[in-house]
This record gives sequence, structure tokens and C-alpha cells, in this order.
Amino acid sequence: MNIGFVCHEIPPGPTGGIGIVTAELTRGLIELGHCVHIASVDNAAQKDSCEVVSPGLTIHRLARGQGRLRGYLSRLRIFLLIRKLAAERRIDIIEVPDFEGWNAGWGRLPVAVVVRLQGSVTYFASEMNARPRPTMKFLERMALRRADHVISVSRYTADRTAAVFGLSLSPTIIYNSVILPDKARAKNDYGSGDLVCYSGTLVQKKGVFSLARAWRLIKQRRPNARLIMIGRDGRHGARSSVEVIRELAGSDADSIDIVGHKAKADVEALLSTADVAVYPSYSEAFALAPMESMALGVPTIYSTRASGPELMRHGVDGWLCDPDNTEQLADQVATLLENESLRHRLGQAGQLRIREAFSYDTFLQNNMAVYQRCIK
Repeated sequence: MNIGFVCHEIPPGPTGGIGIVTAELTRGLIELGHCVHIASVDNAAQKDSCEVVSPGLTIHRLARGQGRLRGYLSRLRIFLLIRKLAAERRIDIIEVPDFEGWNAGWGRLPVAVVVRLQGSVTYFASEMNARPRPTMKFLERMALRRADHVISVSRYTADRTAAVFGLSLSPTIIYNSVILPDKARAKNDYGSGDLVCYSGTLVQKKGVFSLARAWRLIKQRRPNARLIMIGRDGRHGARSSVEVIRELAGSDADSIDIVGHKAKADVEALLSTADVAVYPSYSEAFALAPMESMALGVPTIYSTRASGPELMRHGVDGWLCDPDNTEQLADQVATLLENESLRHRLGQAGQLRIREAFSYDTFLQNNMAVYQRCIK
């Protein structure tokens, strides 16, 4: 098969969940002998380029234009590129993320268009009780209507997206996956270090402000506890999220280390030393961060919101918390810090959950099955 992806998160630029999932899927497809073309609008590019990375991978970078019409022109140029690749039979199918609705208004193509629901702008705005820009909602809705097939990374995301846009969708559910680390990188020592870890962008929807509020209560029970927060700083209105976090933590802010964005290997190294990983999110599609900590064998606290219960079974593979319940969140973290046998049990169960329910091989095979069905 020749598979095309529209993905604007390509290294060396910033890479989020969409970029990571696309990269992992691309790697597996190439290893199985398939060819991949990635089309990307690159803000850092000075001119268009086509890079043949390997016999199985070609990356097409389009420089973002200037002026008021740059958004429209970028979308048009992506479509023209996809149409050219399809006409030349260099791709048999094209996949586009739902975020920002890049396939809105596409004309007829000789290949199937697949949209993967990973959390659109409108989806996350609705989850946070915010009003999305009408233009963006219009584009994202058009993109879904234009799709020949829809994949969703969770059942919750599929149902919520259908409700937000008022559409009847029949997506295939393919959960995200992470690759299990080798034993040398996984957690093997569950002795107490009073270390808590969070990884992800520092924004409100990730629950980082809830964690900062809970930190004061955690410190009352565990005075020596330290919190490492890994991820780039986001904005909260006109303020830095880091500034808000330190303000909410008050006198306990000096026990919070905010280390910024790190490479994946560095994130894993920090996570594997933690006693507890915590992700009190308000909204997710199907988050990679808690999956990564579970895969490492780190006891993990996740969220009751959105797709949290689809990933984790409360009390079995980890603990789920309500991000609005500061006392519950603090109690869960402190209780795990106090109980080594409980940390060991939940850490090992979480790792088993990833291995059995969200294996990379199953993820890869499920995606290929959808692509083959759409091509036929």
C-alpha cells in the first residue's frame, strides 16, 4: 500500500500527540514494506521541499504563505499536492486529522479520504465549556462530512464529536498505542522516593492547576514530597501557566520542579524514577502520557473525565480521579506515596494493561485493515 498522511507536526518542529501517533504508525507501515508520503505545512520552512528520507518515506514540506489569506492558500496547496500524488498513483489513500479540518472543501479524488478523530479545536473547546470560533467549527464540520471513512481513537471521542457537530458518524475505533520499553528502562524499584511526576503541556485542560491546588494538601501528609512537571509552558489568558501553577502552590512551590519540554528518552528516564505519575485531565481524546507511564510500570493516576475509563480500570490498573475534587486527588497521591506494596501492584497491573489491551502490533494491524478496506 501507498499511504498518505496530512500532518503538520514533523520534526524538527514541535511534535504533539498527532505527530507522535503518525510517526509511530509510519514506522510500522514502512517496516512491513508499505510506502508513506507525509504532507506538511511547515512554519519554519522558507520554501517548499520534497525529502526522500528512505525508500519507504517521503516528506513534502510546504512553506506557510504570508498575508491575510495564508490559511486558505495553505489549505488549497495541501489539496493540490494530495491531488497530484493521487493522480500519479503515489498514494492509494490519504489520512487527515480532525484538528483544524484540513480536508474541508476538498474536491473529488481518486483515493479514499480518512479522517482520524484525535480531538478537534471545536471538540476541546466544547469540553472546556468555551465557545469555538464559528469559522473553525464550520471547517471541522465540513471536513468530517467530506471523509469517506472515520477512525476514532476512543469511543468517547467518537460520541462526543458526533454530538458537538450534530453529525451521524460510524467510525472505526482504534485506540492509540505505545511501545513497551525494554526491562532496563522500565521501573523495577518501588521503594519510596516521595517523587511525583507529570508530563504533558502545561495547560488548564490537562488539570495542571488542579494538581497545583492539591499539592498543598499532599505536602501536609508528605513533607518531603517533590513534584516534577515535564512539558512546555502554555498560556492561561495573558499569563504563563508556570506562573499560575507556582501561585496556586503557594509556599510549597519550591518543591515543584518545572523542567520544560524533554525528548522522549529523557521523559521515560524521569518517569521511571517516580513513585507516582499523575494526569488529572479535564479533556482528552486518548492520551499518550498516561499510557507511557503505565507501560513503564509506574503507578498512575488518571482522570474520570473523557476517555479515561476506556484506558484505565479504577483500582485495577491504576486510579481514576475527578480533577475538580482536589481532596480526592491529594489523598490518592499521598496514599500511593505511603504504600509501597500498593505502588508495586498498580504499577505492574498498569504495564500488563498496556501489553494486553493496547499493544502496538494490534494497533498496526487494525489500521492496515481499515486502509485495505477503504482502498477496495
